Amino acid sequence: MTPEIRVQRNARVIQVSNMTGQSDQAHLEPGGEAQTGADCPAIGEIGELIARTALTGKTLVVTNKPVRCALTGENGHSTLPISARYRGADVAHFGNIRGSNEFENHETVIILGRDEPMVQDAKQRGNGDLVRHEGADSAD
Repeated sequence: MTPEIRVQRNARVIQVSNMTGQSDQAHLEPGGEAQTGADCPAIGEIGELIARTALTGKTLVVTNKPVRCALTGENGHSTLPISARYRGADVAHFGNIRGSNEFENHETVIILGRDEPMVQDAKQRGNGDLVRHEGADSAD
């Protein structure tokens, strides 16, 4: 049995499992194109959750870039600032907040989706690493 670690807890985590982010709901899968507005009812539901939560205190929403752009209306093909406002919350995307303390005073964080590449992209990255390592070995 693992001993209890006595520390002050600064967070309460609630995992929602009824919104899986399947491609036919909100296109929340990493690397997918996010739908917006009337084309995507789940985005509207997510917006309501964000608005209600933001009323309780400073709120940060972290998601993948396509969903961020679907929420905020930003152009995902340009360089984005660290965050944008949406329904009372700051919205940022995975990889764009690394090393930043900009959100240290936020009271609530909503994480939409996961920071995972699509299987096809992961395989391509893996093959690139394999080729690079094989090339490095053969040069020795």
